[in-house]
Amino acid sequence: MVEVNFIRLLTALLVTGTGVALILQASYQGCNDPTGVCYPPIEKTLSVPLVSR
Repeated sequence: MVEVNFIRLLTALLVTGTGVALILQASYQGCNDPTGVCYPPIEKTLSVPLVSR
């Protein structure tokens, strides 16, 4: 039996300093709840350009 968690994540980031972009990396894994089948882990990288105010 596979344990399945239903969690939503929300976060706020305060970025200080100088730079061209903020690099965010996340990894997650999806599962099919009724069958208990899990898919391979997925890794994503997101580059967010920094804009000076």
